[in-house]
Amino acid sequence: MRKSFLVLVTLLTVGMLLIGCGVPKEVQQELSQLRTENTQLKTEKTQWQAEKAELEKEVQQELSQLRTENSQLKTEKTQWQAEKAELEKEVADLSNQVSELTKKVLKDPTYEEAASFIKEDKTNEEVPQDHVTAAMLVAENAGKTGISCYWVIARTSVGEFNFVGFNTTDRGWIYFCNSWTCGDQEVKLEVGKKLYQLNPQWGAAGSDDTIISIHHLPL
Repeated sequence: MRKSFLVLVTLLTVGMLLIGCGVPKEVQQELSQLRTENTQLKTEKTQWQAEKAELEKEVQQELSQLRTENSQLKTEKTQWQAEKAELEKEVADLSNQVSELTKKVLKDPTYEEAASFIKEDKTNEEVPQDHVTAAMLVAENAGKTGISCYWVIARTSVGEFNFVGFNTTDRGWIYFCNSWTCGDQEVKLEVGKKLYQLNPQWGAAGSDDTIISIHHLPL
């Protein structure tokens, strides 16, 4: 009986609490405050979820943009590498051309260098009677050693005479008769003067041999 009474009292108390009857004011205020806070938290949660979604959208957009830029940069890198390879090839080709040109650039010798070359060159022995061929061959042979040498034609009223010449760095133009008739003899040439008078080692001229012009032909 007592047990049943206690259960009934308990049920009544719970019922009263549920309908707000006899509930203390402090409890009601706390319940109201909790409900308000719960509503605010739900609102904040909704806002946070919206902000999160917006941030995720922005991140995805940025990632997409970065992927696009990355792809473009890779394409540009490939193009740059191709252009670099082409430029390196052009530089190598130019370097080779410069190297070849450098090899072909001849220097004017000193007097001693020219005289030494003429002494060592054997063209006068190999071409015994052809002055023109001898002069051309000597000039070509000099070029192979890196020094400038010219086929020289001295024109007179009685004909043309062929020699080799060097524009030396210390004595200016010097000339040699490089054939079997005059060996490696150094000769003198000057426009307006007689060839045989300038070179008395040849004897006397049979006619007027005044030098009209001197022509230096590079080979």
